[in-house]
Amino acid sequence: TQDDIEFVDPQVHKSMKDIRECEDVEFLYLDFTTAARVFGETQTIELKPGGEDIEVTNENREHYLHLLVKYILFDRISP
Repeated sequence: TQDDIEFVDPQVHKSMKDIRECEDVEFLYLDFTTAARVFGETQTIELKPGGEDIEVTNENREHYLHLLVKYILFDRISP
């Protein structure tokens, strides 16, 4: 859950809380991606297929946050 993220990465937890509480999330210019360091290089990771082309809106922000939690807690640590 999002609350679990607080123990893994407090800064990301705060950002997720800000996204959830933002009146109009479209002003944040987010899409369904996240950045990850891989072998010292920053890479863009799609949280779902075509994520670079999907803007986060007030209507889909909960889905975005759910996918971000899934990535942080499960996908980024898988081999």
